[in-house]
Parts: sequence; C-alpha cells; structure tokens
Amino acid sequence: MSATTGICEYVVYSASGATVQSEFGIVQGGGFNLASAPIHVTGVGGLDELVGGMIEPTGSVEFAIIDVAGFIATYGRRDTGTTGYPCTLPTAFDIYLGLGGTEIKGNTCYVDTLTIDATVDDELKASVEFFATSWEEGSYAAPTLSGGTPHHWYLATAQFGTTAGVADAEVKSWSINISNNLEHYTTMDAKDVGSKRFPVGTVAGNEVVTLSMTTVAPLDSAVLDTMADDIAQDLKFVGTGSDGTNTITITLTGDATTISGLVASSAEQPIQVDGILEYTYEFELAFNRDTDGLTIIVS
Repeated sequence: MSATTGICEYVVYSASGATVQSEFGIVQGGGFNLASAPIHVTGVGGLDELVGGMIEPTGSVEFAIIDVAGFIATYGRRDTGTTGYPCTLPTAFDIYLGLGGTEIKGNTCYVDTLTIDATVDDELKASVEFFATSWEEGSYAAPTLSGGTPHHWYLATAQFGTTAGVADAEVKSWSINISNNLEHYTTMDAKDVGSKRFPVGTVAGNEVVTLSMTTVAPLDSAVLDTMADDIAQDLKFVGTGSDGTNTITITLTGDATTISGLVASSAEQPIQVDGILEYTYEFELAFNRDTDGLTIIVS
C-alpha cells in the first residue's frame, strides 16, 4: 500500500456481532493499538530470549457529536439502573477502521473512558477510549459517511449550584469524564490457533466520574466549601448540548444526606498581567453512584 491521507479513511461501529454500521459522529482523530509487550527471559552471561506477552487491543476515537441518541447513549456508560450495577460492563460494540479497501475490525469492544467537552466557539465533542477483545483484517466496501448537524456551542448551557437549585455561572467550558477502569485478562484455558495471546475477557473496576469547569467569574466559595472541616457533598451541575432539534442533558448530583456526593477537588485562582481572568475548577463524584449521581438524557 502506498502513502495516503485521512480523507481516505473511515471509522464506524456496529452492535457487537451485527453487520449494520453506524457513524460515531464527525470523526476527527484517534487510533488503533496492539500492545504486545515482549517478555524478557534473561540469564547469566547476558542471555536474553523473548516470548510474546498478552496482546491488549485498545483504541480511541475523537468526534464531533451529531447523533446523541446513538453511540453515547447506548455504549458510553456501563449498564446502570440494574441490580447488577456496578458489577456490569458497558454494552459491547464492534469497530471498523477502513483504508483503501482494507479494514481492521475490533471485536467485542467496551468503552473504557468517555469524555464530553463543551467550549465556547467550538462544537460539542466526545472522545472514547476502548478495549477490544481481538483484531481482524479483511477487505470490505467503504460505507458512505453522511455527517450531520453538529451541536453548536451557542446552544449549549451550563448551570452550577447545589441540590437546592442551580443557576448560570458564567461558564466558558466544561468537560465530563467517565472512566470504567477496564482490565483485560487471560487464562491457560485452551485457545484457537491465532488467538492464543489475545485476552479472553474484560472486567470493570470502579466507575469514576469527574467534572472540569472554566468560568470567567469565581464561583461562590461558600457553595464550594473547599476549606471546611466537612466538605460540601450537595453540589450539582447541569450541562446541555443541542443541534437545534436534539438535546443531550448531563446532570451530576451530590447528596447532602450522605458522604457519597459531588465535591470540589480543586479551585484555581489565576494570576496574569492582562486579558480576561479564567477560573478553573475540578470536581469528583463518589464512585459507583449509578443514575442517582449521573444521568445522560437524550431528548
């Protein structure tokens, strides 16, 4: 194959084991990776022999959101609101990277981290890091990418406060990160030729949710309560994005009655010579809060 550029690529996904492919959005970056750290068997006299370690297929996709009811709503978070949560995995999907008639397919993939970013003068974006169970190569016909309407920054909103109420907070940007803390594993069970070093499964750790926010005016320090003996647990954030028709609403909610809330972990006061001051805040949600702590609603 000769050199080429990204205009010849495509990246799509399907439900795991299905053939109907869908677009993530307007894909803008990412990559597929096969990590196969060799194992060194060393000995005296400077001897070193190499054997293969477990192959860990991973990847990432960065995209402008155009279909909030698609990938994010279906695959972005583990199976919440069930009796099995948090001991569940996100819904599995397959991913396809095509270039010049050759396609790499990642089988039985799970989202490891999902990040949603909203910034003034930019479209609503998402990035996904995923774990796959295996890769395979083939030759396929390239799908027709249709694109769509981005979620415009001027239709986005951000409100902050407590569980008693939220209000506009002069937010310039916000970012939600959901990490499933996935881990590949393998065993010594019999395996097919060609797949002996691939993982046999994936498990999830704690679901970790964080929020980053930049404002052009400081937040109320009494609300943040970062220096109190007992930090405030009842903070709340509501962020939305819209394409003029469809809306995605992300809500982070603390709990004033427990120690499993949403708390401020960092508040940065800027020092600069000129220009508009921007204040940076970081927040953490208690692990494994299910839908009472984080909701992603599409309407």
